[in-house]
Amino acid sequence: MRRYLDAGLLERLYAELQHRAPLKPELRFREVTISRFFAFYVSHLMSAFVVLLVGTVFSSVVFTAELIVKSLYKAEENFGVQQ
Repeated sequence: MRRYLDAGLLERLYAELQHRAPLKPELRFREVTISRFFAFYVSHLMSAFVVLLVGTVFSSVVFTAELIVKSLYKAEENFGVQQ
């Protein structure tokens, strides 16, 4: 990249792009009918939100269960060491 800069190729490319841009004909925009587009509402995306909520609740339950199991095993190990 530095060699391109040192050789002046980037400036040349930039100058050519600036020169060609005004020479291009103006683009014609087509009118788009509203029926081609579809707006998603919350009711359409409800299943995605339900899956997201169920996954969050499930992962929270599993995390809490792991914490409880770990604390029970740790308590059992400590009880066994004290005897």
